[in-house]
Amino acid sequence: MRRVCGEKNILELSGEDHKRIRGALVSFLKPEALKQYVGKMDEVRKHMEMHWHGKNELNVMPLMKTLTFNIICSLIFGIERGARRDALRGLFQNMIEGMLSVPVNLP
Repeated sequence: MRRVCGEKNILELSGEDHKRIRGALVSFLKPEALKQYVGKMDEVRKHMEMHWHGKNELNVMPLMKTLTFNIICSLIFGIERGARRDALRGLFQNMIEGMLSVPVNLP
């Protein structure tokens, strides 16, 4: 399991680290919290319906990036659909590309 999920997955943790992560997961999955996510879940459904439904072939990577970005904006930052989120998408993509680029040290 460690090779698949990494050394820091909840099954490999113990003590205070395990307790802290488990507490975060449990609070995230409480019925009261889940009720708050119904709207976000519907947004995912709409995204899939708009971009995926009825197509024989899909280029999944850009669709998953967009979906993930939209979920992060909504759940973590509270930024809903609209011009603000659309503007941030390009900036976020530039930041990610910069973080993943390999620095070249020319003499």
